[in-house]
Amino acid sequence: MNPDSKVNTNPAETNKSEPEAKGGVTVVFFAAAIILHVILVRNYIPADWSRLFSVPFLFEMLFHVVLIYGCVVCIRCKAGWKTPKGVAIVFILFVLYVILNATCYQAYIDAYLTGMDALYTSTAGAMVGVKAMLILIGITAGIPMAAKIDKYEYARRLKQKVEMQNASYAQATAVNSKKDLEKTIMNLRKSMSEEEFEKLMSELKDIGNNTSKED
Repeated sequence: MNPDSKVNTNPAETNKSEPEAKGGVTVVFFAAAIILHVILVRNYIPADWSRLFSVPFLFEMLFHVVLIYGCVVCIRCKAGWKTPKGVAIVFILFVLYVILNATCYQAYIDAYLTGMDALYTSTAGAMVGVKAMLILIGITAGIPMAAKIDKYEYARRLKQKVEMQNASYAQATAVNSKKDLEKTIMNLRKSMSEEEFEKLMSELKDIGNNTSKED
């Protein structure tokens, strides 16, 4: 059996083909979303700390805890959200977050306008969208994808494929050669007398035996 065709039991090489997420990207974008929100409400919340416990900002704070937990998961696990179920849960949470932002849109605009030098309300509204976009990019980066193999692993797999293909060709060639030989023998049998044919077969057999002895 070809050694290259055996199952690879080396954990270092096995991990190369396991799905991986871009956890570093997730951490960066989740952190950016949290920092952006904190900067925009830096004047609004301190003016009245009771606002922190209003529905929009209380849920925002809870979602930030979820984002921080997501960062921890991506740091500790290369596969990010791991399974399709994990990916589905993350996107469901994101949809709930978008619904919250849409429901409390005006409250966020009023708060964000206090933390930015802007004359237009649309600018604060755009910040709500930017924050959601940062989170979405982070979520997408946390989806496990098949890891790109390096050039050495690619060469090894290519070599294995070539060897398997060559073995297949050799087998097919042997079968075809046997058929051609049988066909040639049948034609000789038809064109020669029985004595001549037996004499030829005997000579060929002697030649084969002598070759075997010399080897």
